[in-house]
Amino acid sequence: MKAIRIALFFALLSLLANAQAQSIDASASSVTFKIGNMKINTVDGKFSGMKGSVAFDPADPASAKFSVCVDAATVSSGNKSRDKSLRSDSYFDVEKYPTICISSTTVEKTGTGFLAKGKLTMHGVTKEVDIPFTYADRTFTGTFTLNRMDFGVGPNGTFMVDEEVAVSIVCKMK
Repeated sequence: MKAIRIALFFALLSLLANAQAQSIDASASSVTFKIGNMKINTVDGKFSGMKGSVAFDPADPASAKFSVCVDAATVSSGNKSRDKSLRSDSYFDVEKYPTICISSTTVEKTGTGFLAKGKLTMHGVTKEVDIPFTYADRTFTGTFTLNRMDFGVGPNGTFMVDEEVAVSIVCKMK
């Protein structure tokens, strides 16, 4: 009987350890995006400085919790003039809205990985998003599409910038 209790104790301890919050390796994590420009080009961009908390056990995705943010002022598209514009009140308004954050509400296993449903807060607006992702080698990789106008980012109805944005997240745990 004592041996069973000890085995159960270690099994429970193992489960709790897997579900505890893990530290994000900010230097190996990023949020990238692709957006159409003038209907003929694509602009690639990146946010860095990812921080937050992640509690994830692939054997029990229903218990997962994600609360992750990036620093909006880190937006980089490879063009200093464009980056300055992206940081301005015309787009991300990083002075007023310094972070872009995602918090999960549910996580479930799918046939190809996992699906996180949660709330994305950007530019002072919070919307529900679904982010399909995979998990391997302590790294979460997910891609989803959003409409920038749902968050009031940038001018409406412009030929210069598409409304749909492809977003990719790589979150590496320490």
